[in-house]
Amino acid sequence: MSHMRGRNVIVACIVAMAAVGASALAEEEQRDPEIRCCFTQDHLRGELKGVFLIQLLGVVRPIGHLKLITPSGAVLGYDEKTRSFSRPNAEGVYGLGPPSGMSMLELDWNNSTQRTLVLLKRLKGQYRLHVIAERDGRYALSFLVGGARQTGPGAKNSRDNQDIAADIRAGEVHVYTFPSEFDDIYDGSLSPKSPTRFRVERITANR
Repeated sequence: MSHMRGRNVIVACIVAMAAVGASALAEEEQRDPEIRCCFTQDHLRGELKGVFLIQLLGVVRPIGHLKLITPSGAVLGYDEKTRSFSRPNAEGVYGLGPPSGMSMLELDWNNSTQRTLVLLKRLKGQYRLHVIAERDGRYALSFLVGGARQTGPGAKNSRDNQDIAADIRAGEVHVYTFPSEFDDIYDGSLSPKSPTRFRVERITANR
């Protein structure tokens, strides 16, 4: 993967592609052998502030990739069958970063950062997320319903973020599902047992 190519196409690609609907491009034109976008903390706290994020961080080193199947059947992120990545579109963007403690100018940046899936548009129904392992290890999976965590005066953070840690082996696929519609994520009075509260369900792990 050309790390310089990925770094030159930052979140500007979101603006350029968000207006292009899935119906405007043929399926083969929506996939690419390389990841087109990468993110920094500034992007997540700026242009993408408050936007639904899913992040995969491998413990010690990257584990694999994310694939999100939308209620419409579209695939965002990595497709292991074609070994290709979705291009930014109106529904979402898949990219690298933000890195932890490493400059984007470092040669090993692409291999030392988390994978981030930005869900720009939520469709009615259930989403299915696949964590696809390329190597053995442990990962941390975060569903940031209200966007990247904020700090400082005026910070507003979702009370329904979900963080999951799991071991996985190369070739395994861990599958999770979550709804597109849920109660107010900032309502601290909402019962954890509420059936309409945002929650993630682990479906299966396949070898």
